[in-house]
Amino acid sequence: VHVELLPGYDVFADTGKVLCQPLGLERCNRIYALCESGIRERLALRGELDLILAEFMTKEPKPASAKMISLLPIITDMQQNLSAQIRREDMAAKYGWNPSVLSRTFKQVFGCGMKQYAEKLLTARLVEEILLTNKTLQQLAVEYGFCDSYYLSAFFKRNMGVSPSTYRRIHFHENEQSETAP
Repeated sequence: VHVELLPGYDVFADTGKVLCQPLGLERCNRIYALCESGIRERLALRGELDLILAEFMTKEPKPASAKMISLLPIITDMQQNLSAQIRREDMAAKYGWNPSVLSRTFKQVFGCGMKQYAEKLLTARLVEEILLTNKTLQQLAVEYGFCDSYYLSAFFKRNMGVSPSTYRRIHFHENEQSETAP
């Protein structure tokens, strides 16, 4: 995490190490639920993340496990190159892991498989794109490595329960109402 209190001043730059803050399963589930919701919930998510960052400054964070540190390059790569084409075998080969060991380590650290983790990241990114841009489904499909907009829509519906166009329409309408409310 890169946090600037003032431009050019990274709060965590001087630590020189990876830190972690245990959140607990209930809090993690609440954060995941906020990731998959509308704009109000995403603002609440931002507040929750600010609270977590504040905990790093007020509590003594625990050093991250060696397993988590070993996965950081892979996680960073996944976030920077988010795509429907992320494959365990490719990531394992790229970073010198045995695919089975990578899967097992990922599950131990994050409590879910690498594919599920990548799908959550991709779904959250698509929600942002759908709510905050006017990109077409075809543009998003190309940008995020789907064969076409049909596959993107099926992926989105499987993860969010509604199609991307329905999601955009519902939340666009919700935002219009909140902006016109007294």
